[in-house]
Amino acid sequence: MLSRCHGDERLTAYALWLAEDHSAILRRMASWCTCLTDANILRFLALEREISMHFVVGLCTLLLAVVTGHTAVASPEGKRVTLLGTANTNPYIGAWTSTFTKFATQAGMKVTNLSSNYDAAVQSQQVDDAIAQKFDLIAVVYVNDQAIIPALTRAKAAGIPVVLIVAPLKKEHEELFTSYIGTDHAELGRLAAEGMVKGLQAEGKTKAQVVAVTGVAQQLNVQTRMAAFKEVLAKHPGVELVASEDGKWNTAMTEKITGELLVRFSGRGGIDSCDYCATA
Repeated sequence: MLSRCHGDERLTAYALWLAEDHSAILRRMASWCTCLTDANILRFLALEREISMHFVVGLCTLLLAVVTGHTAVASPEGKRVTLLGTANTNPYIGAWTSTFTKFATQAGMKVTNLSSNYDAAVQSQQVDDAIAQKFDLIAVVYVNDQAIIPALTRAKAAGIPVVLIVAPLKKEHEELFTSYIGTDHAELGRLAAEGMVKGLQAEGKTKAQVVAVTGVAQQLNVQTRMAAFKEVLAKHPGVELVASEDGKWNTAMTEKITGELLVRFSGRGGIDSCDYCATA
């Protein structure tokens, strides 16, 4: 897990505390990608939710520092936080936002949770509404890394701190947010590919056809994962990524796409392995 903060030593200390090593969990998850039984998919999703709970606890701790002015005596009581997500119908995001709301409410904050249903224009308007209503903090799982920039620029100008969740922005935009808490997506991509290759090798396969069913392809975190995934596969010429489809973080769509891929490649040697970025 990654946690980055800007401009305050106390926040940096919190970030170091939050950035405990989850590599063992990530490696277990990656190893399951090579054996996609129903049980392994359920275990994968359960661990994803477990990690998301760590994110929630960490973010609430950071919020206590941010919205209270970073002092031990200040209280978060009554502070107004808007939590802007993508879609609460997604099991990962739904679990994340509900647990965040629970923790923040217990701390005395007033949380307004809004979903954009993956509509970047709607999300930008939600940020503008939060600015107009003078919220104390904006926490956001953004839809599109480029579309969100103007809205975050306006939030910064209004003096409202922003915490990014799940997906970071590129380094040149770090001044627009106070903190990012989420996964190292490049590491996830590498681990998934390495686990897949090791699983294939364990079966004696040096040549294989691989497919990937991703989350929303336009999102930076998905692109980062896939770039790292392909980088590892490039070191194993016999393992070929023959298809990459956009599952839009939708489990039902992912299952449908996977079935179609199995049919498409049934007459071309079949599929040896599949990476499900879309369910994470």
